[in-house]
Amino acid sequence: MRKILYGSLAVIAFAGSAAGWHPQVLQARPALPLGPVTVADSVAVRAPAFQRGIDVDAYTYPKLDFSAAAAAVVGYVKTLHANSLSISFPFFMKDRRSLDVFATAATPTPAELGVLIDDAAHAGLFVSVRPLLSEFQIGGNRATWRPAPLHKWFVSYRRFLLPYARMAQAHKVGMFFVGAEFTQFNRTTLWNRLDRALARVYHGRLAYSNNGGANLSPSTGGLHAIKTVDAYPAMNRYFLHGWKAFDRRMPRRAIITELGIAAFDGAWRAPWQHRPGHHRFDPRVQARWFTAACHAARATGMRGIYFWALGLLPNLPPTPRHPASWANSPGAAAITRCFKRR
Repeated sequence: MRKILYGSLAVIAFAGSAAGWHPQVLQARPALPLGPVTVADSVAVRAPAFQRGIDVDAYTYPKLDFSAAAAAVVGYVKTLHANSLSISFPFFMKDRRSLDVFATAATPTPAELGVLIDDAAHAGLFVSVRPLLSEFQIGGNRATWRPAPLHKWFVSYRRFLLPYARMAQAHKVGMFFVGAEFTQFNRTTLWNRLDRALARVYHGRLAYSNNGGANLSPSTGGLHAIKTVDAYPAMNRYFLHGWKAFDRRMPRRAIITELGIAAFDGAWRAPWQHRPGHHRFDPRVQARWFTAACHAARATGMRGIYFWALGLLPNLPPTPRHPASWANSPGAAAITRCFKRR
């Protein structure tokens, strides 16, 4: 589903528009020193009974102090009373017909992600790591796109993922996602081959993010991957009733790995849209949506819920009048109130 790009305005400005920005392949980039936290000092945090989660949309950008941004994000997430952090890192393709995937300067290196992971783990947060294909270059929605031939794309994708999987093992990451929102090919047996390759270097839990609850089966994303859901359901004004109905259609003890909505009146009719028409800015919509989703997840026995998303910034100022932000807003206050309930 084409969803809102939550995250910092700095990240949005760096990414630019689909027409105006062209990724450059990352050929060589110095590894970020791990500072006072070394791989040997990495800690393993067990999955909580209920994952009170925040998503990080981890785009890097020029002059970013990654260590400072990592510390700021983890510190802010702790103020929300979260116990889990999901880190999505972008990867790219030249265009929708390409069979090669690659990192750019906007993609954190494995060493950089290790710094954020260790900061989060030392703060007691359960950590997930998830690759997320940029939609700019494929001209639209991940969920409606399919590479051809599939097996050649998977060869490139596996090559890209393996260094991140090795890093995830070294830093004791709790869950590593093999993919997200590839609805048009999420049942191919090629996922099983990818799962086996990753499992040889990463010994934790593999997972796959499905686009909503449709087309979700035991084979989705591979037989070895835990199934989670990115949730942007349209509904009416009765948010709590709508979220309970949505959750009850999910597999038992499912995890919602993404949930967000624009801070605009009427956004509940299409919560995946960045700005729903010319509707009035209203941050109360986010607060009500987040509150209802969080209460419903607990009431229906879900295993966790993650709110999309924070960007990488060395500080997190009060959110501007921007639909794609909720940090330090009524939405953030709603997350905190719900997460305080143990």
